[in-house]
Amino acid sequence: MVWTSAITVRSGSTDRRIYVLDTTAFIAGPIDPTRDDLYTVPSVLEEVKRDLIQTARVEGLVVSGRVKVVQPPEREVEAVRVSSSRVGEGRRLSRTDVEVIALALHLRETTGHEVVVLSDDYSVQNVAETLGLQWSSLRHKGISARIEWEYYCPVCMRSYPSGRVRGCDVCGGPLRRRPSTLEEI
Repeated sequence: MVWTSAITVRSGSTDRRIYVLDTTAFIAGPIDPTRDDLYTVPSVLEEVKRDLIQTARVEGLVVSGRVKVVQPPEREVEAVRVSSSRVGEGRRLSRTDVEVIALALHLRETTGHEVVVLSDDYSVQNVAETLGLQWSSLRHKGISARIEWEYYCPVCMRSYPSGRVRGCDVCGGPLRRRPSTLEEI
């Protein structure tokens, strides 16, 4: 597979939408590569390769240039990590999820166009919403509220910052998460 770090949106794209596709977008489809500007990250292609049925279709879209494969800059990757940790989604997002959201941020900044993240992953949708990115679900309804999560010990009920990984400092119990803030969208 060929991928690039350069971003080029065709001229006259003001009436076109830019979509960043996660793995579900390739598997769930359908994707109209003639109508929209489609982007993804290299790690999505690696995940799609696990599904032999989709591999040839995806390779055809990439080789033909209909889907552009771009590795997002580390600056945007780090911004997504910080934001996802702040809202309590950091432990829920894979490296691929972070890169998909980071690419959407990068494209929005470099093209000046709105970018839509296509994902059925609720954590991806939540972080995209937090960052002011548009998102669209493919097979499911999608989130109805932006959630900030907090971690707590179900044994002694002590609360911890969202980025915490270890167990409770007081009783050693395992930490769970619960919504601390809900904002309807």
